[in-house]
Amino acid sequence: MAEELGLDAADLRIVTAPTDSAPFAGGTGGSKITYTVGAAVKKAAEDTRQQVLSIAAEQLEVSPDDLELSGGKINVKGVPGSSMTLKEIAGLSLSTSNEHEPVLGRGSSSLTESAPGFAVHLVEVEVDQLTGVTKPTAYVAAQDVGFLAEQADGGGGDGQVLGADHPDTLRVRARLAAWLVQQGDFEQAADELGELLATQRE
Repeated sequence: MAEELGLDAADLRIVTAPTDSAPFAGGTGGSKITYTVGAAVKKAAEDTRQQVLSIAAEQLEVSPDDLELSGGKINVKGVPGSSMTLKEIAGLSLSTSNEHEPVLGRGSSSLTESAPGFAVHLVEVEVDQLTGVTKPTAYVAAQDVGFLAEQADGGGGDGQVLGADHPDTLRVRARLAAWLVQQGDFEQAADELGELLATQRE
């Protein structure tokens, strides 16, 4: 959304609605939200952009193709000083005597593909041979996540897979292991994860 409107992500305010008022969307596992809701948000952002440019084009008496969005402003290409702000657009479409219909981006999607996943999990356990009780002593997970749509955990997505408190050296090694798995080099990936387990035991 921010990218389509020429804004920083920090400029957006996200409002969530109760599920009772939202259409049925099924479960949210397997990265489904990025694949489905993400695509719908992108379409809504594109729709919003077109509506904004249409209003600005009429006000500035130019073609929408001659406009660009940047820094919260709609600028006429090659004409410094000829611009409008998104706030002004909102005023023209949301005021009591608005000249234009309210800007309301719409988007929907129905994607059937799931996110591909490449991951390795390695657990070391102690087994009481008398009782059969097992006790995990070390655990390492590595996952190739591809392009990160958002780094909300501050650790580039590592917090979700490894835990936010892992040192950077562990993250790098886990990423390497995940890449090796993706390349089909399972033996080398196991070696990397084995060293990670050894690090955890120290």
